[in-house]
Amino acid sequence: MRQSCISPSNFAVISSLSSCAGLKLLTAGQQVHCDAVKWGLDLDTSVSNVLVKMYGECGAMSDYWKVFNSMAEHDEVSWNTMMGVMASSQTPISEIVKVFNNMMRGGLIPNKVTFINLLAALSPLSVLEDNVVDNALISCYAKSGDMDSCEHLFTNMSDRRDAISWNSMISGYIYNGNLQEAMDCVWLMIHSGQIMDCCTFSIILNACASVAALERGMELHAFGIRSHLESDVVVESALVDMYSKCGRVDYASKLFNSMTQRNEFSWNSMIYGYARHGLGRKAIEIFEEMLRSRESPDHVTFVIVLSACIHAGLVERGLEYFEMMPDHGILPQIEHYSCVIDLLGRACKIDKIKEYIQRMPIEPNALIWRTCHLSTFVQLF
Repeated sequence: MRQSCISPSNFAVISSLSSCAGLKLLTAGQQVHCDAVKWGLDLDTSVSNVLVKMYGECGAMSDYWKVFNSMAEHDEVSWNTMMGVMASSQTPISEIVKVFNNMMRGGLIPNKVTFINLLAALSPLSVLEDNVVDNALISCYAKSGDMDSCEHLFTNMSDRRDAISWNSMISGYIYNGNLQEAMDCVWLMIHSGQIMDCCTFSIILNACASVAALERGMELHAFGIRSHLESDVVVESALVDMYSKCGRVDYASKLFNSMTQRNEFSWNSMIYGYARHGLGRKAIEIFEEMLRSRESPDHVTFVIVLSACIHAGLVERGLEYFEMMPDHGILPQIEHYSCVIDLLGRACKIDKIKEYIQRMPIEPNALIWRTCHLSTFVQLF
């Protein structure tokens, strides 16, 4: 291209510099830099960002600082690239934090790459064999979607792993949608002699519930019985929720009835289980039992109960429950109004629909109008 006297574009320069960075060809990268200056392409922010990366990958610290400081403006990529090369060159964390602070002062919002670079800078702290630091890093990497780094840190912890380490890894897999890996981690934990606590047990049960993994959930239940974990109210509630969402409302009911202590989540899970499987009247019975036991329902409870009334065709009962919400310190939200409108629509109570929409303390949104439409009454408004 040069021999043909063809002026390259910034994309050609960026591609060439990226290749030099990947192969750590400093001399070649410097030549491309000189050519970019001749053609005036070094003024392009994207080209300057790749120059910073190229010098950083090649270990030329003073050069990447010169390029960065000479830039007319910096974007998110500029700051992220700078922090990335500084982390790779094991620059003191205090210096990297200064760059991060300058980015914030410039009004730019850090993104996922920003935090991954900061975490990369923190990773050498694991040589201190500090479980608190390593556990925090595992959690942060997991929330950034970088499970490879989580696994690397976790492996290096070896015999230093504690309950928090295991919980962080299992939660990380679940957060990123890797249920199989989470279950494998659970079995590794068990066979490593680590005692599973109620927190770990509940985390994995909730994951099984979210994807209706009944067989896995039952395996965990059996292990929980052997480990004497099933008597904990949090674990029992998670089991009720898991069986309800996996279609075994009969198992959920047996567990629920055997519980000596119940919390808000226990009641909601059981009510939801019955409502979800078309047993609206049974769901309402459990709700009435909840009220008699002086357990306070929350906004989720009322959404579930109102949905149960819809499918059971209990219009007056549903309206009664809706009106009692303020008595429990709960102001109806958009989802509660949507349930009431659906309930009234199925009963063809047109005037009542208009009344409740006019009563709403907030403007009706798409959810409300969609509910009206599904009830075939939208033309009335």
